[in-house]
Amino acid sequence: MFFASVIVKLFIIEKNCDLHENDRDNTTKIQRKRIAALRGNIYSGDGYLLATSTSKYDIRMDVSVVREDLFSQKVRELSDSLSAFFGKNYKYYLDRLLKAKKENNRYLFIAKNISHSEFLRIKDFPIFRHGRYSGGFIYSCKITRENPLGDIASRTIGHVNNKIGIEGWFDFILRGKDGSRLKQKIFGGNWKPLNDDDKIEPDNGEDIHLTINTGIQDIAHYELLKSLKKFKADHGCVVVMEVKTGNVLAISNLGKDESSGLYQENKNYAVWESVEPGSTFKLASVMIGLEDGTMSISDKVNTDGKLSIYGNVIEDMHSWGVLGLQEIFEKSSNVGVAKLVYDKYKDRPLDFINRLYKMNLGQKLDLSIKGEGIPLIPTPKGREWSAITLAWMAFGYGIRLTPIHVLAFYNAVANDGVMLKPRFVLETRERGITKKVFPVEVINPILCSKSTLDKVKKMLEGVVLRGTAKEIYDSKLPMAGKTGTTQLEYWKGREKMGYISSFVGYFPADKPLYSCIVVINKPDKKINYYGSTVAAPVFRNIAQKIFSSIPSVLEAEELDLNKLKDKIRDNDNLSSLKKNKIPDMYGVSLERALPELEKKGLKVKVKGMGILVDQHPKPGTSFKEGSVLILKFSQDI
Repeated sequence: MFFASVIVKLFIIEKNCDLHENDRDNTTKIQRKRIAALRGNIYSGDGYLLATSTSKYDIRMDVSVVREDLFSQKVRELSDSLSAFFGKNYKYYLDRLLKAKKENNRYLFIAKNISHSEFLRIKDFPIFRHGRYSGGFIYSCKITRENPLGDIASRTIGHVNNKIGIEGWFDFILRGKDGSRLKQKIFGGNWKPLNDDDKIEPDNGEDIHLTINTGIQDIAHYELLKSLKKFKADHGCVVVMEVKTGNVLAISNLGKDESSGLYQENKNYAVWESVEPGSTFKLASVMIGLEDGTMSISDKVNTDGKLSIYGNVIEDMHSWGVLGLQEIFEKSSNVGVAKLVYDKYKDRPLDFINRLYKMNLGQKLDLSIKGEGIPLIPTPKGREWSAITLAWMAFGYGIRLTPIHVLAFYNAVANDGVMLKPRFVLETRERGITKKVFPVEVINPILCSKSTLDKVKKMLEGVVLRGTAKEIYDSKLPMAGKTGTTQLEYWKGREKMGYISSFVGYFPADKPLYSCIVVINKPDKKINYYGSTVAAPVFRNIAQKIFSSIPSVLEAEELDLNKLKDKIRDNDNLSSLKKNKIPDMYGVSLERALPELEKKGLKVKVKGMGILVDQHPKPGTSFKEGSVLILKFSQDI
C-alpha cells in the first residue's frame, strides 16, 4: 500500500509574490519590499515529502485598459490559448471576452488556485504578456501549505495557521526569517529592484525530518479505518513505536465527520485524548505489587464474580472461582486485581500512588508536539479521592492517560525496563546539511527490577497464548499485550453508556522490535465492543503486515533495524524498466521512481489520492517511449 495525491514536484516559489505589483498608486516611487523566506519542508523518516509550500495564483483581467487595436488583433489568439489550457470551448472564451470588452469589465474572472508553473505560462498568453496596464493582466498570489501524500499523519504534521502539530511546535524552525530590499516603481506599475548594497537576504526555514515510516503508517491507517467502519465507531487511533529508540513510526487518528459520515484526521486522539484506560492499566497495578513484594505469582484469589466495597460493586463478566495471579491477568479479572490492590494498599494508598509516579505515569511526557493531554492520578488528599478510588484505580478507572502515554509504558517493558520519550523528529536540515539531531531521550532508566520485568512479560505473553487475546495468536509471530474494554459514562446505566476498546503490546514477544496501541472509541455495542474483538485484531494485522515483507526476520540471529525498515518501504521493482516492462508500483516511492519512469519515456498520470488500488498497464506489460502509465489511488477502502 502506498499514499500519494499528486506527482510530487517542488515548485519554485516566486520571492516577490505580493499584491504590491498590482498597486496603481504611483505616489511612492521607492519602497522597501519584503522578500519572503521559504518555509521549510517536512519529510518522513523514509524520505517522503509530507508538507511543502507552493504558490497559488488567482487571475483576472481588466479589459478596460487594453487598447482597441490590440484587443481586436489578439482576442481570438487569447481565446484559443485559454481554451487549449483549461479545456473549455474556444467560443466560450471568445464570447466572454467580447462581452467583457463591451461592458468595460475591469475584473473579469479567468482562473483560481493555479500553480506557479501554470501562472508563468498564462502570463505569456496573447494580450496578457503586455502586463497589468496594457494587457489587463491582474493576479494575486498566496503561499499555501500542501501535504503531497494526502492525509498521511496529517493531524500530527499539523497546520500552519492553527499552530498545531509539528507545524506549530517547530514553527520557529520552519518559518525562517524574511529579508527585504529597496524597489522602485516604474512604468506599468512594476517594481524594479535597486542595487544590492542594501539588500537583506531572507533566511529560509530549515527542513524537518520526522520518524514516521510511510509504509508502516499506511498499514496502520488502513487497519484502523477498516475496524472503525466494521464496528461503526466514533473515532480511534493507532500508534506504532520502535522499541529501542522510541521513534513513532506510525500515528493514525481518525474520527467520523458528522456531515459526510467519512472518517478523517481531525483530532490527534493519540496525543490529546486523556481517558480512563481500563484493563490495560492492570499491568501497572500488578507490577507495583510484584516490585513491592505485596504480590507473588503464587497468590490465589477467589474471583466469585463480584466485589462490594462500601456498597459499590465491582464485577466480572464471568465467575471463575479461585485464580492465580497469572490467570487473573490473562482473564482480565477486575475482581481479582481489585481485591489484591485493595487488600494490600487500603491502609497505605500513598505507597501505591507514589509507585505510579515513580513509573512516570502521573507526569506528562513533554512531547515535541503541542496538545498533549494531562494525565490524572488521584492522591489521597486530592478532591478526586474517595473510599473506593484505590480499588477502581487498580483496573483502570478514576484515572486518565493518553493512548501514547500507555504505549510508552508498555514500550518500556519491551525495552527491558528503559522508558523512552516517544520521538517524532529525527533532525533538522538546511540545504541538505544536518543542523540539529534530536537524540533518544530516556524518561526512566529502570522501571522495575529484572525479576518483576520477567514475570510481567510472561503475563503479557499469556494474554495472547491463553487469555482474552488468544484469538490473535500466531505461531509464527509471537505477540504480547493486554486487552482493554472501558465503560464510558457508566453512571448513566448500561443502556446509555458506551465503550472504549483497546489493545496494547509489542512484537515479536521474544525479541521486541515494535510496540503498538490500538484504541477504538464508541464502537456500536450492538455489533461488539470488547477489546479482544474490536482492537486486538487490528494490532495483529498490523504486526503481520509489517513482517509479511520480511519472512525470514524471525529466524534471523541479528537484525539491522535500518535495513529492516528499508525492506518494508522499498518493495521496488524498477529493475523491470531495463527490459522495457511496466514495473509493479505497489509500495514504490513515486518521488524516487518518477525520474526513472520519465527517463524511459513513460508519461505518468495520477488519479485520486489515498492508497494505490490499480495501475494501467499491468505490471510486466511491454511499453514503448511515449506510453502512458496511469496510477489510480482511492480513500474508499
